[in-house]
Amino acid sequence: MTKLVILPEDERNTFDSPAKLNAQERATCFALDKKLLKTIDALRTSTNKIGFLLQYGYFKATRKFYTSDQFRQKDINYVANILNIDPAKFNSEKYKKKIPSDHRINILRYFNWMQLSDRELKIIKTSISTHVKNQFSPRKLFDLAIDYCWHNKIEVPSYNQLSSVITEVYNEHEQKLVAIVKKLLNTQLEEKLTTLVQNETPGNTKYQRPPITILKQVNQSLRPSQIKDNTNLFTTIQNYFKYVDPILDKLNLLV
Repeated sequence: MTKLVILPEDERNTFDSPAKLNAQERATCFALDKKLLKTIDALRTSTNKIGFLLQYGYFKATRKFYTSDQFRQKDINYVANILNIDPAKFNSEKYKKKIPSDHRINILRYFNWMQLSDRELKIIKTSISTHVKNQFSPRKLFDLAIDYCWHNKIEVPSYNQLSSVITEVYNEHEQKLVAIVKKLLNTQLEEKLTTLVQNETPGNTKYQRPPITILKQVNQSLRPSQIKDNTNLFTTIQNYFKYVDPILDKLNLLV
């Protein structure tokens, strides 16, 4: 199964980008306390100091981390100003690989949150798997996964990571349902269901429709003849239903 498209492109880009903070939000997210200022003062370069506080503020806002090329210039200017550093001294090319990774670990410890790893992704997957049988939409599972991360203090994954997890959940659930149907589908039931999709008479079938298309049509007329036709229709449906009802019970489909 192709990876599910859960969000439209503009929402995906927004989700995977630092929040666009207003003045009040910026002041809140990048506020300095003594412990944080002490940590930043211990860093050697201006780039590292600005980068650390940017990652700290962005994580405080979204519980996610971003690469240095995603940092917003307004936020760089603001952070540099409160640290009494020239914004031009921040070099995004020098804030890559190990240094920002080490900073992220320290920030996670500061907030007492868990770093995202394969183990945490499996935990997230397990947490949303229980909701698939409720026929929740992918978007609903996406929101539930994020809520789970916030509630359990787990670094929020990227869109692609969540999309992969949710796709796996749907695939595995579908495979379970297919296995149940294959196990319970006997020859008699298979023949009965086949009659739903086959034309009633052989030969030129260009203008014929299989019975299942007729069963989906209910006439809303109150004329006695139409009511009789509807009654016959529902009798036919009931006849098919008694064959598939045992399988539906085993599938445990919640609607």
